[in-house]
Amino acid sequence: MKKFVLISLLVGMLASCSNLFDYSPYTLDFSEDERDLNRKNAELLQSKQSTFLYSDTITVAFTGDTHRFYREWEEFVEKVNQIANVDFVIHVGDFTDFGLPRQYQWGSRIMNQLNVPYLVAVGNHDLVGIGQQAFLEMFGPLGFSVIVGRTKFIILNNNSREFAYSGEVPDIDWLENELSHNETFDNALLIFHVPLNDSDFDANMRDDFIRILNSSPSIIAAVHGHIHNFEAYMLDDCSVPMINVWGVEHKALTVLKINKSGYEIENHSF
Repeated sequence: MKKFVLISLLVGMLASCSNLFDYSPYTLDFSEDERDLNRKNAELLQSKQSTFLYSDTITVAFTGDTHRFYREWEEFVEKVNQIANVDFVIHVGDFTDFGLPRQYQWGSRIMNQLNVPYLVAVGNHDLVGIGQQAFLEMFGPLGFSVIVGRTKFIILNNNSREFAYSGEVPDIDWLENELSHNETFDNALLIFHVPLNDSDFDANMRDDFIRILNSSPSIIAAVHGHIHNFEAYMLDDCSVPMINVWGVEHKALTVLKINKSGYEIENHSF
C-alpha cells in the first residue's frame, strides 16, 4: 500500500511539472507572439506608409550571421536604439546556428528589444534540421517583399545547397514577378544570404539570376551576408552593386540611407 501511494505521488508530481521540461530540442512550441513575425513587422511598416511617402530618406540598419553571438547581438540592438532616425532593421540570415527552435526564440527575444520593426531573411544555418519548419512558423514564407515609401524590399531565399541544387532556389520566376509590377515603387533593394559567387549558390542558376538583375533598372543594390565581413563591390558581369554587411561578432553594423538619388552607406562600431 505504501509503495502504491509513493508511486502515485511521484507520478502526480511529474505530471504537474511537465511544462518545466523540454522533451526534445526540436520541439516547436512557439507562442502566438513568436509566430509570423515578418508579416507582423511588415504591417507595422505599412501602417507608417504615409509618413514614409513624404520622407526624403529611409534609414535601414543591417546585421546578419548572429549564430550564437548573443552578447554581441544584444549590443547591436542597444547600438541601433541609439542611432537617430533608423526606420527598421533587416537581418540578412543565419539568425540561428543549428536551426533549433530554442535558438529562434532566443534570437527573437533579443530582436524584440529594438525600438523599430525588423525583417529577417533565411540563411543556410537556419535551414539545418527542422530549421526550415521553425523559420516558416516564426517568420513566414522564405521569400516576401514589402514596399516602404517608394522602395520595394525584396527578401528571398538563395540558399541553394540546402535544397540540393534543385534548380528551384532561388525562385527566378517569383523574383521576376516581384520586379515586374513596378507601378507602386521606384527603387528595389534585394536582400538574400549567400553571395552570388559562393559555392552555396547554384552555379547553374547564376546566369538567369544575373540576367534578371541586369534587366531591372529599379534595383539599386543587393545586400547579403554569409561572409561576415563588410564589403561594397561589383561583380564583373552584373550592373547591380553588391553590399556584404557586417556579421555581428565584429561588433559593427551597416546602415543604408535610401533616398531618391540612391543610397549612402554608413558603418557603425559598438
